[in-house]
Amino acid sequence: MEMATKHRRRLGKGRRELAFSAGVLAVLWCTWGALLLFRACGVADGAEPKGASPPRSSAGRRFDAPVGVTWSNLPLRPALMRLAEANHVTIVLDRRVDPDQKVEFSAQGNSLGGTLSTLAARLKLGLSRVGDVAYLGPAAEAERLRTVMELRRDEFAALEGGGKKSAGRIGANWPAFSRPRELFVAAAQEAGLKVENPEAIEHDLWPEIALPPMLEVDRMSLIAVQFGLTFQFDLEGKGVRLVPWPETAAVSRFHKTANAAMSAARLQPLFPRSEITAESGRLSVVGPVEDQELVAEALAGGTTGGGSNPGGASRKTTAKEGRKVYRLQIAMPVGRLLRELGTRLDLTIRTDDAAIAAAGKSLETEVRVDVKDVSEDELLKATLEPAGLTYQRQGKVLLVQPQK
Repeated sequence: MEMATKHRRRLGKGRRELAFSAGVLAVLWCTWGALLLFRACGVADGAEPKGASPPRSSAGRRFDAPVGVTWSNLPLRPALMRLAEANHVTIVLDRRVDPDQKVEFSAQGNSLGGTLSTLAARLKLGLSRVGDVAYLGPAAEAERLRTVMELRRDEFAALEGGGKKSAGRIGANWPAFSRPRELFVAAAQEAGLKVENPEAIEHDLWPEIALPPMLEVDRMSLIAVQFGLTFQFDLEGKGVRLVPWPETAAVSRFHKTANAAMSAARLQPLFPRSEITAESGRLSVVGPVEDQELVAEALAGGTTGGGSNPGGASRKTTAKEGRKVYRLQIAMPVGRLLRELGTRLDLTIRTDDAAIAAAGKSLETEVRVDVKDVSEDELLKATLEPAGLTYQRQGKVLLVQPQK
């Protein structure tokens, strides 16, 4: 955010006016009747300027875009198809979910990803996002889908010549009335693999769908998961066998950090689904892919509460008198408010969509916040607690989860 005497801009239909003065005073005024006031009562001498958020892949950014949805007694699949087309993404609805069920649903101003998360919770489904593909299906499969797909990619790459067999990431169009068994066999053949037991995939007819560029093994996973299956490679690396969906799944990764032991101690409480240890000066993480990404962002995110940066040397700062405090008066869906605060506070916000949905919570829950002269953490608590949510923080990365 650039410093200037006065700066105005228009975003969408609402007008937001930002003003900065020598006293570092910023006011955000919106037509939806919210007043957000940030006052810096003290500035750190010698503090390093705020760095950019950790770089993100271009894939999946479309799910960050705000959307407005109003469905009145609409069949689920056509509604999802229109939503996907309007936002240039692919939404895969699991074959076990009734595509003709009528849906009453409204969400305004939240991100596409948050809107799908809220919808999934409403339908008692799970949500998983892989690049520009969103999968809606049974929670047990959705929770582990990305990790299982990552495991299959790693195994395929490790096959002798496996990486050479793949044509790389290419798009695919499944025409209407496609047979999933044939789709799976065709994807395997493209990767130079023979399917030992294709009959494990039941006969079915699927609607037309266009997939973005992805590996053949990823397409195979998106098909198999809908039958409660994944697949194993044979020892020669020439074939695959369909097997039941795993009850647990984890990938193992090492992360570079200046102090692995300190990083492990700080991060382990934030990621209870993963095992985080220090090994030979490196940080070892065994857990879901989502945790691996958040750990990487946390290590790059800087200090927490004035403590040392677990990803590197601590920053030297000398605080002047006073502290940074915030005022907020607003009523808005918590997901939309989180997006606003993330931008204003230079935070990377990550939501544990699966856990939020499983707990029956929603990012569409409207919260009313009225606080004055509070710290950043107090501001975040006042925002999340009314919606039954909380957060874990590491540097500039916030993981939003349901309250226990």
